[in-house]
Amino acid sequence: MRLSTRHAFVGIVSLAILSLVQWYRKHSFESPILVHYIVGILPNFLAAIAIPFVFFSLWTEHDPVSIDSARRYRFLVLAAITGIGLVAWEHMQRSSRTLVFDYHDIGATIAGLAVAWLIFVLLNTKHRSARDEDAELANACVPKTAPCSQSAHRMEPAALKRSPVAHG
Repeated sequence: MRLSTRHAFVGIVSLAILSLVQWYRKHSFESPILVHYIVGILPNFLAAIAIPFVFFSLWTEHDPVSIDSARRYRFLVLAAITGIGLVAWEHMQRSSRTLVFDYHDIGATIAGLAVAWLIFVLLNTKHRSARDEDAELANACVPKTAPCSQSAHRMEPAALKRSPVAHG
């Protein structure tokens, strides 16, 4: 699965859970106060995960980057914009008659951004290690003076074409 697809998947799953939470809130089921509290802060938590991942996947799909530091920078920019936007929205609710300002929502936003960063790092570490392994195998199978070892797990198609072992 492509990395941008994985990022989009995280965003879409977060949005799906957010939709379920909104449905639950709309129907006001009888539940313990702790459940009401968690359901009250979950929208901010999930939005802080969903927004940067959805926009990051779109940005990466449109303009791919292969350098890890550039990918991290993009995600951090989107996470910062998301955090500023969600906190600003929470403060705007102070002047609303129907919406409620809550410091716990700001805490949930910060926690969601932290979880988003953790997920991002885990996704990219897994992607980077697989990519690095493929590059190492490709380099190992492109002989400079000697044929490629038959013990390599995989050989890249480009390496097979260049390898004297592949041509017999």
